[in-house]
Parts: sequence; C-alpha cells; structure tokens
Amino acid sequence: MDGKVFPVNTRILIVDDSSTARVMLKKILMDMGYQNLTFAKNGKEATALFNLQVASGEPFELIFSDMKMPEMTGVQFLASVRRGMDHPQTPFIMATAQGDKASIIDAIKLKVNGYMVKPISASIVQDRMEKVWKALPPNLKKTA
Repeated sequence: MDGKVFPVNTRILIVDDSSTARVMLKKILMDMGYQNLTFAKNGKEATALFNLQVASGEPFELIFSDMKMPEMTGVQFLASVRRGMDHPQTPFIMATAQGDKASIIDAIKLKVNGYMVKPISASIVQDRMEKVWKALPPNLKKTA
C-alpha cells in the first residue's frame, strides 16, 4: 500500500438494499485487495452490526452506505453512527442514485466523509477512499 488509501486489512461495512450494488462494491473492493468486508441490507441491520463490532473491540474502520433504503435510511444510519460514544468519527462514504438535496444536506450536517453518485465505478471508489483517507485526522489512520 502506498499510504494514499486505507490499508487492505481495514474492516469495511457495506450497506445497500440492492444486492446488485452490494456485489458490485464487493468486487471493486476485493479487486483493490480488501477482504475484510461485512454486508447489511439496510440501516437497521447495519446499526446492529456496527454496535456488535464496537462491543467486540474491533469496530468497522470504513462504512459505505446507500442513502435510500427501507426500514432505516443511510442518513438515519449515519446519525446513529455519529451519536455513538466510542466511534463517532468512523469514516463514512454515502452513495446515492439521485441528488436528493435535502438528504445530502442532512448527511453533510452529520459530517459524512464522502459521496458517490450511482452507478459507481472502481475509479470513483478509489478516488473517494483516497480523499477520505487524506482528510482523516492522524489518530484515525491505522497502518497495515
């Protein structure tokens, strides 16, 4: 790893109600060398997984989440992550198919770290990960 992006052993949570989107992001990340991937279908499921990982002492170190999902949206999930006492600064990249300005503004207020507009590509994922990594405070940057 050249230091411009998250180490390949980073614990990553992928949240999307579309199985196609989850598979696509999985393939992109695995092609980049990432293997430690966990998946959720909505924000409610993701919140449970996030809390479980925090309790285990091995919290997620990067989250990719869709914005529009049933049961609990990506913005609601982001809010629950940001309210967390132990890991409120977990890097969070939001993906959306449409430019819903109100939701985007809500996510920005909650300090989302990055945005991707669907359909995503490997170059977009790489670019967002590099930008988020570069902007992280040093205490959140773990090395391989």
